[in-house]
Amino acid sequence: MAVKSFGVFNGNLYAGTAEGVFRIASDDVNPEDFSRWQMLGPADGFPAGISVNAMTVWNGQLYLGIGNTLYSYDGTNVSIVAQNPTREVFYLTSEGPGLMISWKQGVGSVEYMEPSGARYEIQDPCGAAIPLYGIEDGEKKFWIADGNDQYRYYDHNTGQCEKFTYNSPYLEHSTEIAIAHNKVYVATPGALPDLTPLYRDWGVYIFSEGQWDRFYGESNPELAGEFGYAALWRVVAHPEEDKFYAGSFVGGLVEATAPGAPTKRFTKSNSILQSAGAAGADRTAIGGMAFDQDNNLWICNYSAGSPIAVLKADGTLRNFSAAPANNLLQVVVDNSGYKWFVIGFNGGVLVYDSGADIDNPADDRYRIINAANSALPTNSVTTIAVDLEGDVWVGTQQGAVSFECGSNVFDASNCTGRRRIVNVEGFNAYLLETEEVRTIAIDGANRKWFGTTNGVFVQSPDALTQEAHYTSTNSPLFDDAITDIAINQETGEVWIGTEKGIVSLRAEATEGGRINSAAAYAYPNPVRPDYDGPIAIYGLARDANVKITDVAGNLVYEGKALGGQAVWDGRDYLGRRAASGVYLVFATSTQTFDTPDAIITKVVILN
Repeated sequence: MAVKSFGVFNGNLYAGTAEGVFRIASDDVNPEDFSRWQMLGPADGFPAGISVNAMTVWNGQLYLGIGNTLYSYDGTNVSIVAQNPTREVFYLTSEGPGLMISWKQGVGSVEYMEPSGARYEIQDPCGAAIPLYGIEDGEKKFWIADGNDQYRYYDHNTGQCEKFTYNSPYLEHSTEIAIAHNKVYVATPGALPDLTPLYRDWGVYIFSEGQWDRFYGESNPELAGEFGYAALWRVVAHPEEDKFYAGSFVGGLVEATAPGAPTKRFTKSNSILQSAGAAGADRTAIGGMAFDQDNNLWICNYSAGSPIAVLKADGTLRNFSAAPANNLLQVVVDNSGYKWFVIGFNGGVLVYDSGADIDNPADDRYRIINAANSALPTNSVTTIAVDLEGDVWVGTQQGAVSFECGSNVFDASNCTGRRRIVNVEGFNAYLLETEEVRTIAIDGANRKWFGTTNGVFVQSPDALTQEAHYTSTNSPLFDDAITDIAINQETGEVWIGTEKGIVSLRAEATEGGRINSAAAYAYPNPVRPDYDGPIAIYGLARDANVKITDVAGNLVYEGKALGGQAVWDGRDYLGRRAASGVYLVFATSTQTFDTPDAIITKVVILN
């Protein structure tokens, strides 16, 4: 049973639930046993079967928000303090001398009760139309969070009112994250898990140069279309140009550069994109998007008669009608140029080869991969990714499967996929077989980042070794239910979407080149006496061998880059902080070329 509020009063613990109030002694030896809790019902003066949304101790009594009524309780007697005919009690707070009471049903209001019992509403200019929370900070000085994207500070004594907007996404929701040109694009939900459309205008959040912006109906009124809501739930960034594409589950494909800038829109009404047919004849539904190596944008035209479409680099749009499945939800392009699609509603995977000539359907090939003809443990496929070696990783509700077929994917007898066997606490098991893998990202070292309903698992390049498992209890993750992961390959920063918000992690791996860069550098540099963190060397060849020596040639560190970045802790082999001086960084790429050994950069350490 979900607990919605909690309080400690007169030696008892009180829990508010959807069914009423429960109580147990604070010193009870086994409070985990719910049968030991006493329900306080009509015989005790409390209503039964009504949600107890809020609870707090104030003025020597326990105050409870039960439905649309505010009650007080002295341990024996229950009294009705206030009622609202149209709104329920949303929160109660009592940090200051008085009691703050929020009434909410969609919109709402905030009231304040003085110790004397006098009660009045905190109104404009600092009233909250959609109150989320509030506290009293000093006598009659209030901080109020409003769902209209603002915080308010109100000093009732002087009438001072200030409103703040902080640099963050509008809401916590995310469905897909894309990164290019050091910009982060976050799409928001456009459908429920059962693919019922959500007619919302949350839009796409954009993070650039340390600031968040929002691409939605207010910034671009043309996004509303015939439905009034954009429902932008997919996003992909152009690999070369400074623009992005957002896919709506309602109103087609949008090409844009920035909030407020002109856009292009492709729908069933003005392009060859088609309606969602039986799933919604009035909608142009986009299920997923991905660029190929020639900058053609491949599109899942969900539930359309021609479900695969491509916006070619020359700006022309065409579609394909021969696909054996049409409920396509995601797409990636492998190193052979083959398109891999997630088929919705437990359909497995569709692989499509558009042939040497995109415009000639005669050389097209299709293959459906499912549990009956491959190593997939289930047809409930959730995500697909391509690693740095060209292998395709398929996430399912029962773990992950890799396909190492290269150009032979259409050889059904020899390309069936592989379930990696890993050692888990001394026992062999299939990779993440008990996990729902929702998303897969590949970092610059070819490590796999699996986002699940149980946090993020970071696996070695061959996925046999678990290098990290991030959860809400051992990391800053807001929630263990992961929605998407994207990695900035230039910096190594990992962006993780959860059902309760977005976090980023500065990881060790960046994208490495075939050879070491002439512009390789170390950071921080110089290393000052008060710094005791990692020293990163950027611009290396992928998985380069790295040695660091002092100017006399004495070796102080040897290791291997993760992708194109090596990390040194600034200590020698004995764990001592390196002495002041200049240190030389040497790196040898795995492909030696003409100059296998070179000084890449220098690091200055000051003590």
